[in-house]
Amino acid sequence: MGLLGMAVAAYEHYSQSSARASPPQSPGIPPALPARGTSVPPPPPPGRAAAEAPGIDQNSLLLLRAMVASAYADQTLDEGERSSIVKQLGGHELSAEERSFLDRELANPQSIETLASQAGSFEQSKQLYAAAAVAVRVDSDSERDFLTRFAKALQLDENSRREIDSQLGLI
Repeated sequence: MGLLGMAVAAYEHYSQSSARASPPQSPGIPPALPARGTSVPPPPPPGRAAAEAPGIDQNSLLLLRAMVASAYADQTLDEGERSSIVKQLGGHELSAEERSFLDRELANPQSIETLASQAGSFEQSKQLYAAAAVAVRVDSDSERDFLTRFAKALQLDENSRREIDSQLGLI
């Protein structure tokens, strides 16, 4: 599936659900989700250069970081959660460089504020929230609290959040 397979799958699922639920866009308005292989790069995270990510565009990197942060909603990443993330990202197909990069990301989750500050648009905010929401099984108060705080930091209103949760089959 590749290093960002899960993030791309979240994008695609959200994109398909969003396309079915939304009216067609006017010409000249970019689609809600970029096509695979394109990027809408936010500025590089403070202290982390894009060169650290082997072959990953900045938008995908930001999605991955949102997923990692949500996995740490309870302040820990146990071996089961770690194994699940690695497996869903195509762990058996990762190069040594990709595995090393993923290990660094898993060891250094970014804060809600850092991630939210990198969202370049309302659509990207919705994508980040969707990636974070599909990365965890929301079955604890800390995970619900994380997603609530993340949505607020991304400036998503309750209706937008509910729409995303519904499209992802979370409610």
